Amino acid sequence: MLTEAGFADWLARYEAAWETRDPAAAMALFTTDGTYRETPFDEPMAGRAAIGAYWRTRVAEGQDRVDFCFEVLAGTGDVGLASWRARFDWRPRTLEQGLRLAYGESAGLSETRT
Repeated sequence: MLTEAGFADWLARYEAAWETRDPAAAMALFTTDGTYRETPFDEPMAGRAAIGAYWRTRVAEGQDRVDFCFEVLAGTGDVGLASWRARFDWRPRTLEQGLRLAYGESAGLSETRT
């Protein structure tokens, strides 16, 4: 069961993983069958191995000076909603959007959708 405090904790760990560009820390945030999308229009990467491969090549090797911040808007049941921003050197851009999270039985994240 997701709470706002639990969601904030997950996002803080996501922030730490992204700002340190740590694929292992990022992979640990997801269930074994979790999915991840770089953008809302991409096909999802499925499973920790695919998510880890993305983080190794696109994040760890492709981004620098990552700055991530967030504000939890809601967290209940198996859905969390947050406003967040990320800035980094690599295709510099600012993202601000909601993030839908679905939690699996093992209390890991099973899906992200922006």
